[in-house]
Amino acid sequence: MLITIKILTLAIMLLVAYEDIKKKEISMKAIIVCALLALSSTGIRFYMGEGLPDSFLSLLPGAIMLIIGRITKEEVGYGDGLMLMTIGPVFGLEHVMLGCFTGLFVISILSIFILVCRKGNRKTKIAFVPFLTLGMGVVMFA
Repeated sequence: MLITIKILTLAIMLLVAYEDIKKKEISMKAIIVCALLALSSTGIRFYMGEGLPDSFLSLLPGAIMLIIGRITKEEVGYGDGLMLMTIGPVFGLEHVMLGCFTGLFVISILSIFILVCRKGNRKTKIAFVPFLTLGMGVVMFA
């Protein structure tokens, strides 16, 4: 059952990634659906005897991203933080951290390429959810 929730969450992330590329914003409907999947995952884990502290700890990367968004006056979007927060309980802290770092690594390479080729500057907006989705896909299937 948990693998089904992970696959559903990854599928929603693909849709959100497309939307993020096109509009540079994330639908609250998608975040709510992911939050419901996170609650389901937490309930299943609790029923199986796993502790709730793991689910709460897995919210930290998203919470940190929201704080960074607040400090930078939304240079890092709140939608990115909310998406990261909702996938935490589904995938777990370790996998979310690995997926996030993988996504950040790939987006940093793209950013360097954009700067070197003079296709943008340091203020150029890049959608993060596609890279987070890529990172989570790599972590899930690796």
